[in-house]
Amino acid sequence: MSDVLLDEQAVPTTPAAGTGIMYVDNGPSLPAFKNDGGLAGVMSGLTKNASVADQAISAADTYITDSDLLIPSFGVQARTVFRWRISVSKTAAGTATPIYTVRIGSARTVADTGPSVAGSTSSGSKASLVSVLGGGSPVRRRTVE
Repeated sequence: MSDVLLDEQAVPTTPAAGTGIMYVDNGPSLPAFKNDGGLAGVMSGLTKNASVADQAISAADTYITDSDLLIPSFGVQARTVFRWRISVSKTAAGTATPIYTVRIGSARTVADTGPSVAGSTSSGSKASLVSVLGGGSPVRRRTVE
């Protein structure tokens, strides 16, 4: 059995016409490609991240563990799509109105810049609330009285 060992690297220069390059991107450490048209991309379906553990969220600004989206070294290009879903619930003890802040940066903390804020239209006074926040889709809510 043989192995192919590739060193990680940033996006390479555009290859000659009729050729392409496969490499391991040093941003998210994932297999990537660059074609002769200058288009770079991560191999389809490999950029995934998830947190499966419950996390207690207080009224304070809180980073949701492992909620970051991995951006390759070549950045975001035309036709790049990010999809995410965050499922949250609260009990009657939670009275604050939920506010979701989408942050941009590499700190993976609340120290990153937060240019986009999506506020909830529901009050915090309901007995319990279950919400799903998804990239590119409206927030769906189910209130349990």
